[in-house]
Amino acid sequence: MNKTNLINEITNKTKVKFQEKITKLGKKRIYINIAILLIVVFVCLLIDQLSKNLVFSDADYNDKFSVINKVYNWGFIGFRPLLHHGVTTKIDNLVGFTGIHIFAFALTIFLLIFIPFSKHYAYAFFLSILLAGNWGNELDRFINDNSVKDLIFIPYRDNGTFNFADVFIFLGPSGFALVYFIDYILEKYKNSNNKKSTNDDQVGGSDLENFESDKK
Repeated sequence: MNKTNLINEITNKTKVKFQEKITKLGKKRIYINIAILLIVVFVCLLIDQLSKNLVFSDADYNDKFSVINKVYNWGFIGFRPLLHHGVTTKIDNLVGFTGIHIFAFALTIFLLIFIPFSKHYAYAFFLSILLAGNWGNELDRFINDNSVKDLIFIPYRDNGTFNFADVFIFLGPSGFALVYFIDYILEKYKNSNNKKSTNDDQVGGSDLENFESDKK
């Protein structure tokens, strides 16, 4: 098999699987998933970017705590303008910002493919939140020379400053994992009940056969 035939075969198989996926889910679900994606990403990005640019001006943001002049402390939540050059997990020290951008791009492609074909609307919802968080911080990095605008902190447990995009990046996978776990438990429970029902039917059928045999 030459290279051209191999590519054609892979393409045809991909098309068939794609059509099967559409048929299995139904176009209505796919359209609703896409609508969820667009609405959630738009709303979350709006929250993230407006909070970063309306609470504080560009001039207020600084990468040093010592020169931060504006701090709003409301007890349960606080706001301060910190320009964070890096990633909270410090993974940029390992892979560099090029690696961060590549990962963000790969995550975007994966989510844009996966979300429309999600079998649950909750999956689409939480993964869209993750996508919005990913885009929110990536947008900052492109605009601010690989720096991210952070503005939220918890006064009574001050372990750092973060933004709404960070919240979305945490909330998205957490919500997805929770829904997946619940779905898994319910599926196991359903299968267990079905198996029990099948066994009961088999036992009942066997008893009936024995009864009929005894009568004869």
